[in-house]
Amino acid sequence: AVDERIKAIQVVRQLKNDETRDAMLKIVKQEKQERVSIEALRAVGEIGGDSRAAEAIAGQWADFAAQVRRAAAEVLASRNNWARVLLGAIEKKTIAASDIPTTVIRTLFHSRDKSVREMAANVIGRFREPDADKLKLIAQKRKVVLNGPIDLNAGHEVMKKTCLVCHKFYGEGADV
Repeated sequence: AVDERIKAIQVVRQLKNDETRDAMLKIVKQEKQERVSIEALRAVGEIGGDSRAAEAIAGQWADFAAQVRRAAAEVLASRNNWARVLLGAIEKKTIAASDIPTTVIRTLFHSRDKSVREMAANVIGRFREPDADKLKLIAQKRKVVLNGPIDLNAGHEVMKKTCLVCHKFYGEGADV
């Protein structure tokens, strides 16, 4: 079952060795169930390694579903040498810049590695931080969310009307 396979991946990833990383990459390559693929990708990101793992992930990009691509982008942006592989694939047009989530783009532009920031600027283009008004609005909304009473059904309704118009969350909403 999918849940059992995910739990197994979570246990095995703790080994953090080359064999485990290679097994996770094999799962990513062969798996058709998105949740299992995503968990295996996250395991690869946790285990780490040289850029060959990142190249294997980037090389399979065309075969990934949208949710798996999102997880793959997050994993590739998690390490500087892997981020360069991701940006190189964008530059070569084997990965579309439009496939990269905004959160990952932000991560690339805030990298401690100057070469990653410069490469991101050259490959992706300009990146703007939200203006002060938007940040203020986000802070107000965050305060309401964190301090107010929790009503999951009402929150879901608000999310459907405001967030899911542009964003996808747990398979619900739009991919813009």
